[in-house]
Amino acid sequence: MRDILFVELPSQKSKHVNAMVLSNTCDINPEHERFLPHNVMYSPIINLDRYRRLLAEKGVSDERIKSHMGAIKRQEITNAFYLPKKEHIIEESIVLLDNVNSCKVDYFTERGIKGIRLFTLSDYGFYLFIFKLSIHFTRVREDVERRQS
Repeated sequence: MRDILFVELPSQKSKHVNAMVLSNTCDINPEHERFLPHNVMYSPIINLDRYRRLLAEKGVSDERIKSHMGAIKRQEITNAFYLPKKEHIIEESIVLLDNVNSCKVDYFTERGIKGIRLFTLSDYGFYLFIFKLSIHFTRVREDVERRQS
């Protein structure tokens, strides 16, 4: 989605960003009537070169940055979803799955959802995305014994 309000907490700094919707498509469909409006979850799309510069500014070595960029592109970083360059729409980017905002669906429907859509994932991209989301949010293999209370 193009030009979406994003608020950083606890600083409350706000800015407009390009963002990827994490919620189900049916949750943002204006024709899908609900008793109460759903919230839509989204994360900013971050330009990969900008992210690389930020790491360098934080003092991360060139070797570690190069290794990290390779891991991102291979989708090995669990909280980052890599987006390759797509024509003239987006540059090579990432979406950090631990940097999420939400707001009422009305914010999107009032702005015309189709007019602000940047891209749609391919079937392969979609399955990879839900796989990454499930790993990020469930951490099935974290070696924690879960007992019934």
